[in-house]
Amino acid sequence: MDCKKAQDLILTDYIDQEASFSVQESVRAHLASCEKCRAFEQEVRAHASEDLRNAGHIEPPAEVWNRIRDAIGQEQRPSGVPAYVDHMFDFLRESFFARRPAYAFATAFTVMLAAIAVWGLPMRRQMLARDYLVQKTSFMIALNSPANGETDAAADFNTAIEEYLF
Repeated sequence: MDCKKAQDLILTDYIDQEASFSVQESVRAHLASCEKCRAFEQEVRAHASEDLRNAGHIEPPAEVWNRIRDAIGQEQRPSGVPAYVDHMFDFLRESFFARRPAYAFATAFTVMLAAIAVWGLPMRRQMLARDYLVQKTSFMIALNSPANGETDAAADFNTAIEEYLF
């Protein structure tokens, strides 16, 4: 690794420990062999922590605290909601909706598939009944028609149901 690449990594991911393990190891190996980059790394660490050490305590104005208090008060649930229900909704909101949009999408997709499946069951039953009736009607029509091109008259069952259907 050359000095420029090592110094770029020191300024960005190495100091913040955001670099991968292999990148950190290669920077450490370079620092062990390069005095100039070691000094650069120490200087960057000193300047990075110096600003935090010299930062004083800043007290926000009372108006800011009042707005925060008002916002928290507005988020309160009605008193009629039991605490366990409130905690359950908070858990669900934090677990699925706010932090993990992939879980929220998967949950919505699963609910949608379940709704389609439940909605489709009556339709499937109707289709099965329709297919059964079509098959039986075709069979009855075939019984009443001449077979193999015969010109004889069709069989007459002389029952009320056959006269109604045919």
